Amino acid sequence: MCGIVGIVGVRAAERVSVGEKMLSKIAHRGPDGQNFKVTDDQFAFIGHARLSIIDLAGGEQPMWSQTKDSLITYNGELYNYKALRIELEKLGFHFNSNSDTEVILNAYEAWGRDCLSRFNGIFSFCIYSPKLKKAFLARDHFGVKPLYYRVQKNSSGSALYFSSELRSLATSLKKLELSSEGVSEYLSLGYTIAPATLLSGVFQLLHGHFAEFDGEKLVVNRYYDLAKKIPVTQAKKTKNPGDVSEEFRYHFSNAVERQLVSDVPVGTFLSGGLDSNLLTAVACGASNNPITAFTGDFHESEYSESNLAKSTSEYLGIQHQIFHLKKDTIPESWLRYGWYSDAPIFDNSFVPVFELCRETAKHTKVVLSGDGGDEVFLGYETYRADAINSKFSKFSPVLGPILNMAANALPVRHGKVPLNFKIKAFSRYFGKSPSVAHCGWREIAPRRYVEHGLVDEFAEYFRTNHVEAKFSNIASRVDGSELLTQMSFLDFETWLANDILVKTDRAGMANGLEVRVPFLDLDLVEFGLALSDSEKFSLRKTKRPIRNSMHSYLPNYPIDHPKKGFNAPMSEWLAGPLRESLMDLVRDRGIFKDLFRQDAIENWVQDHLKRKLDLGYFLWAMVVLDQWFSRIIDDGLESSKEFRGREESFRS
Repeated sequence: MCGIVGIVGVRAAERVSVGEKMLSKIAHRGPDGQNFKVTDDQFAFIGHARLSIIDLAGGEQPMWSQTKDSLITYNGELYNYKALRIELEKLGFHFNSNSDTEVILNAYEAWGRDCLSRFNGIFSFCIYSPKLKKAFLARDHFGVKPLYYRVQKNSSGSALYFSSELRSLATSLKKLELSSEGVSEYLSLGYTIAPATLLSGVFQLLHGHFAEFDGEKLVVNRYYDLAKKIPVTQAKKTKNPGDVSEEFRYHFSNAVERQLVSDVPVGTFLSGGLDSNLLTAVACGASNNPITAFTGDFHESEYSESNLAKSTSEYLGIQHQIFHLKKDTIPESWLRYGWYSDAPIFDNSFVPVFELCRETAKHTKVVLSGDGGDEVFLGYETYRADAINSKFSKFSPVLGPILNMAANALPVRHGKVPLNFKIKAFSRYFGKSPSVAHCGWREIAPRRYVEHGLVDEFAEYFRTNHVEAKFSNIASRVDGSELLTQMSFLDFETWLANDILVKTDRAGMANGLEVRVPFLDLDLVEFGLALSDSEKFSLRKTKRPIRNSMHSYLPNYPIDHPKKGFNAPMSEWLAGPLRESLMDLVRDRGIFKDLFRQDAIENWVQDHLKRKLDLGYFLWAMVVLDQWFSRIIDDGLESSKEFRGREESFRS
């Protein structure tokens, strides 16, 4: 795992100081060294920050091909690189290192853009070809590794700027403008949906896509489409549960074994949940080296799962490190969370994940994480809500008002996604279409509260460009598939790619830690999404293939243990140790002066503090965004209070 930056195009060589500054902003991603090259044609600045995992002595980047026809900067791991190397050697290619970087470089020279169809891994990279004056960029199938870009056009030509992180790319801008599209999505969901970002004129390369820049224009195309791997309902054939479990174990064990490849020790993240427990057990059986498990814990009992994790580690006989997150340390350190989340994201689990990564990095460079299991095998509570909404939506005219009354009668609790929060969220979208309802259950605050608090000009944009339209368009790509498979696909394209994986990547790389995700192995994902809904889910039993496999590895694990997740008690912290940060938001308002009415912010904060409403997610998102934007300005950029409309994403 590493970080990449680059400038390709007219007068790129004159922009070395900009490129070096961009590279310095991702130094945390590559604590083992930062390097750059300016090509002889003076057309490209290519930079790299390295975290050494494979071929520690070799594999330095940026790396030239032996023909000097191609120069690569690459972030990620290619799990099938050994098999591809053998194939390339048979074609006559020679290697100067044992790195997967050189395999990607030679694969591109052998097969061009078609090399992407042969890769199984997590990656983002740029290959520059001096003879053609062309840059080729690509991002992995599901968006595990990030890649941001912008194209600057002027009278003398065009230049492409790219980076692994948004704040790094921001240093190449002379003027900072927030995007109306990005801000609108952030206020709804707590993140932006690719290709949009919070910065005007800056985009994410979509996962499963590649881009080619010829010095004048950037053309983006798709090379992998998960939607095409999902069969329609009629084509699915229900299997015997035992057969499904056996196939799952086969695919999962292969995925874990592939992702254990490393020249440094590999550990696992271990919570009390199904996914991380199964992952740790399988990794112990597949690894030739001892596995160490790492657990983050809270002192608040409602949030703690350390006892279950400890039970598993003792059964497996492995080393186990438990780190405690203390809320009294939050006020002095919370500012870094919003900054290191980079995008930024609202996800308050970034706080414990960041701290867990910080402590874990003191012991190892690589860990396996259980991220992705809920999306592939239908583990979220929102899928229950989808199923109930579908089953009873025809009764919504009668049941809706009753549900609303019940929800409003419940006292407000600042707990871990408390019952009153769930019921109120469900009641707001009960009876709506599946994609609109699913979008609503991902909101960080009721839409009407946000819209009511916006100034008139932006309220109109928010109302007419609401993110639910994107959700509907994405869901329509898998029309004909089963309901929950559609919603799973929707989460892959929105929540997983733009929140969960952003959190995992930034929290890990901020601390020089590579976090791998076996549940998002290409073969495993395609197997999981090809299963029928009933093979993965019932209202009483989610993630059925995983649950049915647990006792094969951990016979004493309580498979009906309720899912807790790794959320921080943010609603409580905002009313306690972070209260002063909320009051600063009321007093100063920061970037929100041109977005929200003063009385609206005051009312939101007071309603939360007095427990009239639980607005913890939304208020945390506002604080993070305000601090993130302030840090970018402090970094020396000129800011603009003007919000821009929808941008062209250079997508063909």
